[in-house]
Amino acid sequence: MASVNVISLRKGHAVRHNNEVCLVIEHELKTPPRMASYVQMSVRSVASKKVSNLRMTSNDSLEGVHLEKVGHEFSYKDTEGYHFLHPETYDDMVVYEDLIEDVKNYLIDGQLYTLLIADGLVVAIELPMTMVIRSMAKKEQRRNSLWEDIAATWVLSSSPGTPKAMTPPPHPATAFLAT
Repeated sequence: MASVNVISLRKGHAVRHNNEVCLVIEHELKTPPRMASYVQMSVRSVASKKVSNLRMTSNDSLEGVHLEKVGHEFSYKDTEGYHFLHPETYDDMVVYEDLIEDVKNYLIDGQLYTLLIADGLVVAIELPMTMVIRSMAKKEQRRNSLWEDIAATWVLSSSPGTPKAMTPPPHPATAFLAT
């Protein structure tokens, strides 16, 4: 891909730095008085997870990497990693544990997630804007000590890629089911 001026980069863009695909995680244009403006930014390598802090002049550029967003359904987890299937072509994408660490508690079988792919590698996962989670729990009745199924439903809202805390259920949950 062509060179991209560092002023036009934003958080979440993909660039090539030191021959590695990197995601921009911080970006700030600074213009001190009586000095030339510069860009202070942090990029994280997709392969090695190393973070590099860059200070570049406003005229510098980096090689841009095409970043595509593709919807995939979460299928299962095994020793290779987390498996996502494309809903139309059934192509299997394996996402490794270190990349999915922040969102793994929010994965539900059959739920559609957006995978960010650069150069054929998954670089990030975006959660849906809302998820409906249904909890099945048991509650003891006072008279005859029988267990009764109690179902509660919550809506979990999140901005892309950043889950918000969910209100805990009023009783211990035994299973989470997507509805």
